[in-house]
Amino acid sequence: MDRERLLTIASEVKDFSSRGIELIRLGKYVEGHSLMRQAVDAGRRSRGLIKQGQIQQTLQALEKTHPG
Repeated sequence: MDRERLLTIASEVKDFSSRGIELIRLGKYVEGHSLMRQAVDAGRRSRGLIKQGQIQQTLQALEKTHPG
């Protein structure tokens, strides 16, 4: 798992959602919704990276316990 990449994506999520909420509060619903969608998409990317890292760790552990 690439920690720096995850931190960058987490920062993007926070930025998109904060800006999206602010725009929605200002009545700019289309722009705010667009930013919130970007936050959701970035969140999905980060979850994918986390899952991929967990899968790799599990496979490595299996290789160690069951050398073939």
